[in-house]
Order: sequence, then structure tokens, then C-alpha cells
Amino acid sequence: MPKLDVRILVALGQLAKAHPLVRIAATLVTASEGELYLTHAMAPGHTPESAESARRGLDHAVALAAELGVKASPHLVEGSTVTQAIQDSVRNWDCSMLVMGWYGDVERSSILAAENRALAKSLDIDTLIFKDKGFESAAKILVPTGGGGHSLMGLQIAHDLARVWGAQLSVMRIARDKRCQPQDPILKRYCDQVLEDTQLRLRLLNIDTPIEIVPSPEVVPPIVERAADADLLVLGASNDWRQDEYLVGSIPDEIAFHSPCSVLMVRSRATTTSQLSNIFWEHTIRLDLHPKDKWEAI
Repeated sequence: MPKLDVRILVALGQLAKAHPLVRIAATLVTASEGELYLTHAMAPGHTPESAESARRGLDHAVALAAELGVKASPHLVEGSTVTQAIQDSVRNWDCSMLVMGWYGDVERSSILAAENRALAKSLDIDTLIFKDKGFESAAKILVPTGGGGHSLMGLQIAHDLARVWGAQLSVMRIARDKRCQPQDPILKRYCDQVLEDTQLRLRLLNIDTPIEIVPSPEVVPPIVERAADADLLVLGASNDWRQDEYLVGSIPDEIAFHSPCSVLMVRSRATTTSQLSNIFWEHTIRLDLHPKDKWEAI
């Protein structure tokens, strides 16, 4: 992220599991200049005992942020629903980023019913969703990139985390080809083009890190395989042009489900303009197509 005044709201749904969320958000505040709001939302009808327990949990989260050198403010909020309380908080404090945890299974029925999905869809801010799979520290961060807007933001987030943590950052991109024959000159040309495109994107973000281009008929298996050697996987969320209106059933969801390490899903705020890269991507382009006329091409 560029150096700017960011306001990050951390939605602490389960205060006992606050540590990785606080650490990620505090690191991003350290990498930029901003404010950190540690927030726990409660539904109406909660007991005084539960509210007191939540306050103690928030105080502990504030202490965690202080240990990382970041001043954070605790907020116990209430709304008609937990989702509504977080939405109101984001708007009241003019937050530019939301960080929250994913505590359920990464599968279709769980995602469709989850409050995380409702928040990510309803708020026009950058959103990070963290799935903890035994996260302790991150010496190695892997970013599988697809080249879209969410993926580009994921690269920047991962770079900021790696820089502050002193972690090794590596980037991979799948050159998807159904035949995937190593001696195919078309495949080699395709891989070279994907590499050049990825290098250009990293240069624009001022990121210098190794890039691996992996030719494969499938996307998920090679990423999951390489995630076994990583501590944190940073993924761009599904592109709405490619996945209709859902975040579910997509390649990032499949990767998050099968990944052996913790996953940070990144969803950038909506833009007011459309980009061709959001409509066309590598797998929709045929380099060896020789149509007789435009109708045959279509």
C-alpha cells in the first residue's frame, strides 16, 4: 500500500482467536500511516457478563497491538445484527480497510450463509479475510497471482507483510493449458508472455521478488502443492466478471479449502471503471487460432 492515512477496522468475531488478525492489521498500519480500530460486535439481548468478557478480550487485543508497536482503540459495538453493527462502525469511522477472520469451513454452504460474505459484498472498502490453519509466524509468504485487481492488491499486501516481518516472498502464476505439452512452442510463447506481464506488474508496484510460471492444465493442484512449503498464502478474491455474483465455488475458494497453510483472501474495493483484464484473462485467449473470417473466430 502507498504511504497514506489508512483506517483499519479489525472485526474480532472470536476474541480468543484475535492474535493473527491483530498482528496482520498492526503490520499493515506499521507499513503505512494510519489508525487501528479493534472492534467486537454484539447482537441485542447480550448479558452484562458477556459484555464484560468482551471488554477484557478487547483490552487483551489492544495489548497485543501495543507489543507490536501500534496504538489501537477498542470498541464494543451493538446493532440489530452483528453485520449491521460492523457496517455502521466502518461508515462512522470512515475506515478504508476491513480485516476479519474466517472461522467456518471453506465450502459452498458455509460461505453462502456467512456474515463475512455479506460484509465483503456490502462495503465498498478493501477487505482482508483470514483463514487460520495453525498460523504462528510467517517466514515464507506465497502469492499465486492471476493478474486481476484483487490479485494486484494481494501482491502489495503480501509485500508489506514480508517487508515488516523479514519474510521470504515468492510469486507464482499458472499458465493454464489443457494439453500442457512441454515441447509445444505455443505453450513456451504463452509462458514467456505471462512472465513478462507479471514482471511488469511487479515493477509497477516496486516489488522485486522471484516469479515462478507454472504451466498446468489445472490451477488449484500446483498452488496447493507449493503452499505446503509456505506459512501464509495470500490470494486475490474471485473476480465478479468471471464468477457471476458469488465469491463461492471459485478457484480462490478451492485453494483456500485445500491449502495446508493459513490463507489471507484479499478483496479490493470496487472501482468505478471496468478494465479489460477483468473480462479477458489468459484462459480466454487463443494464440494458435487462425479463423477464415470474424464469424468463425466468434
